[in-house]
Amino acid sequence: QQSSPAATTPATPDATDVSPTVTGSAKSSFDALVKTTVDPRTTLWRFPSTEPTEKLPDAEPSIQLVSFQAESPAEIAPLSEMLPPPEPSPLPEISDTASAAGVAATTNMPPAEPAQPGSLDIYKEAVSEAPTQPIPAEYWQALPASCMQHMLGFESVREEHDRSFQLAASDASTDRTQATGLTELIRLARQNSREYQTEKERLYVAALAVSLERFDYQLKFSPFGNGTSVNYAHDRVNGNTVNTLGISNGVGMERMLATGGNFLTRFANDVILTFNGPQGFTSDVSSELFFELTQSVLQRDILLEPLIGAERELVYSARSFARYRKEFFYDIASRYYGILRTYRSIEINSQNYFALVRTVERAQAEVATEVKNAPNQVAVDQFEQSMLSGRSNLIQVCNQLERDLDQLKLTLGLPTEYRIRIDLNELESLTLQDQTQVAAERVRRWRRRVVNRRSQATPKRAVLLNDDFFMLERVIEWLEMRQQSSSEQPVDPTLRELYLYFLFEQARDTVERDQTAYDVAADPQALQPPIFVYSREMDLIGSRLHLIDLQLRYLRDTGELTDNLMSAAQQRYLELDRRLEESRGKLAANPNEQQLEDLYQEADALLEATRQLIQQLDSQLGYDATRTNEQKNSEALEATDRLLEFTDRLIGESGPSLPEVDIDVDDAMLTALIQRLDMMNERGFLADDWRRMKLASDDLKSILNLSASHTLRTDKNEPFDFDFDDSRTQLRVSLDLPFNRRAQRNRFRQSLIGYQAGRRSVMQLEDTIKFDIRNGLRTLELTRVQYPISVTQAALAAEQVISIRLQLALGTPNVRGTDLLDALQGSRQALTSVANSRIGYLVDRARFVLDLELMQLDESGFWPQINNPDYQPTADFIYPINAGPTYGTISPCVKPTRLLQHIYCHPLPGEAIELREQAMP
Repeated sequence: QQSSPAATTPATPDATDVSPTVTGSAKSSFDALVKTTVDPRTTLWRFPSTEPTEKLPDAEPSIQLVSFQAESPAEIAPLSEMLPPPEPSPLPEISDTASAAGVAATTNMPPAEPAQPGSLDIYKEAVSEAPTQPIPAEYWQALPASCMQHMLGFESVREEHDRSFQLAASDASTDRTQATGLTELIRLARQNSREYQTEKERLYVAALAVSLERFDYQLKFSPFGNGTSVNYAHDRVNGNTVNTLGISNGVGMERMLATGGNFLTRFANDVILTFNGPQGFTSDVSSELFFELTQSVLQRDILLEPLIGAERELVYSARSFARYRKEFFYDIASRYYGILRTYRSIEINSQNYFALVRTVERAQAEVATEVKNAPNQVAVDQFEQSMLSGRSNLIQVCNQLERDLDQLKLTLGLPTEYRIRIDLNELESLTLQDQTQVAAERVRRWRRRVVNRRSQATPKRAVLLNDDFFMLERVIEWLEMRQQSSSEQPVDPTLRELYLYFLFEQARDTVERDQTAYDVAADPQALQPPIFVYSREMDLIGSRLHLIDLQLRYLRDTGELTDNLMSAAQQRYLELDRRLEESRGKLAANPNEQQLEDLYQEADALLEATRQLIQQLDSQLGYDATRTNEQKNSEALEATDRLLEFTDRLIGESGPSLPEVDIDVDDAMLTALIQRLDMMNERGFLADDWRRMKLASDDLKSILNLSASHTLRTDKNEPFDFDFDDSRTQLRVSLDLPFNRRAQRNRFRQSLIGYQAGRRSVMQLEDTIKFDIRNGLRTLELTRVQYPISVTQAALAAEQVISIRLQLALGTPNVRGTDLLDALQGSRQALTSVANSRIGYLVDRARFVLDLELMQLDESGFWPQINNPDYQPTADFIYPINAGPTYGTISPCVKPTRLLQHIYCHPLPGEAIELREQAMP
């Protein structure tokens, strides 16, 4: 196994000057460039170094500097076995008359359009990513099918799957169920939730009780005694037979009076028909009309209590249901966001699993090929152990997701076998916000490093440019995420200008460094081995071709060359790159000493051709090649200052990590105490306790009832001829003295205790509400403060993973494989903490708004502000208009005693609040 180009650099005494050489193929397409993702202490670009050129031993020269990189000196054949090279063919010249069509057919490159001003396309085109090692199929097959379905819901995992199998995931591997968001979950819950239906029915039952009690205060037919009865009698007396038919008819009406009295009226009609009597056939028809009014004098409130109590229960039920709807929404929303957290954990654990798999595969391959700096078997076993733990964690998280989904179905009232697939669009949006914050923190950290480097008395230009370029890459990544998460305008052209400056300066410094290394190696007095001189020349040609690549990219982007000239220059570049690869391939395939002289000639021709092409392109770019080192240093410092100023402005424009809840704790507590529906009910319960105490005291009194009745009758066989001359009026007074009221006394004592318990319940609920508000604000503030810490940890962990991987590849002393495992574990934990903090903040804020009773649901039972970062709860000290008096109200249908009405004449909550501004000291 050949080592990576990034790892082909000799060790230097100063760790900050370690700059691994990018040699190997300089061939790259015009739509993909090199993206550096390594530690700041090492760079993929090579700068002129003030350190003396390393001197190789006379025997077995180290070939770590050779671009094609054999891992062991023993793999290089003796120089006597090299063959002479073939005659090189002439290189094409740039001509304005070159056929653009022919060149396009040769290069197979589509024409590029200039980038839009201020866009980030030029940055994407100027950087290419190194190929990612696919995950072997056996690692995919080791995961359960259900876990795979959840994993493939993420684009990042699907890309890994497609890279491994070279095809899109099949329908059997992915979940094709229709995605369900929070709004749809609320709709399903309102239709199917058994608990929700029970709460609605409880409210309906309370309304039924009120309708029954109010019906008593209407004039209505009596529930019984309305109808007729027929009685037929056949009598035999001394041989005489008498047949009698009796028909009794009756109807009554009654009504409960507002003072607790009772009004009753009744009409009775009797018909008696006698057959075969002493007088033959006779008839007797009579009617009676009865009116009665009864009124209790001392216990009027007891008789009115059923209606008052039923109405109060209905109000309590309505408030409870209104609050239950909010709590129901919060319950489903918290479960929904909990599932999103689990999904995010699946994605994080999946990426961690893939990283551990690649670590194991790379370590096993390095051990198998016995490459230099390969880990020992103990380290490989540790890598595999961590990979297995990562797989186990991933499977456990997937199992947790299945359990959470089943619990959600139970809450929704759906069968557990019902398939639900959560819509992950909101999670992707939240994740993008987290990634944006992590990218911003990486920019801040790199900016501090650049500031420290810039503040040195004599900063090294190469190291400074390297740090600038790394920071600029992270700035670009940050801006790309900001553009995805918001409708921001394209970035300032200054960023594009700085990026191109650093890119070209690094490429030119690489050419200068390789030129110096080649000149030292080619000096006859140096007595360097021919293979070493040849490798230095190949490195120089590769770095020149890389510079040509960048020059052509810029000319393509700006359109400063005609199509024919551009096509000819591209054709020449590709031809030079092809010849470079052929020369390296010849030496790698047949390292023969006789071939070395011909390879020298081929390399010299390539070296001269690249020099000429660079000069021609520099003339088109207007590059000043006569700049002194002082001018270059001054330009680098100026560019650094501009970059620092640009990033400082970006950081200043970036908003807070999590929105702060801007409400004073005292205002929040007052708002909750005034607006909370359960607090209103608790005050009503206290009024009920007081009312029961008053009713229990009435039971201790005497029972004094007044009754008046009047009866009208008719004459015989005149059923409707009522006359006051044939009537009866009665007045009654009944008094029951309280000689034995022991049971009533006990109930009164119990009511007194119940009232005191009710008072304590009110105070307890008030304190609980205040605690919930204070604790909610503390929790939100804690999460808001801890979130940047988690973001910083995630940014630091990302840099650590990159740094440790590179140091392991370079064989840096005191860097072990366990350091990489710790870095990967820290990265997983930090990313999980970041996701949990943001999602938890949304849930906690919804809980806080619910505790304030400021959550206003729409007609579908959804709170639209659940994910609105600009929402701010505002203090509200005005008691709701439709909430009624503080301790409830009494129906206008009844007229209780003045003492009972007194409890319902309290001032409204908030009316006695006096807001005072604190005096300034």
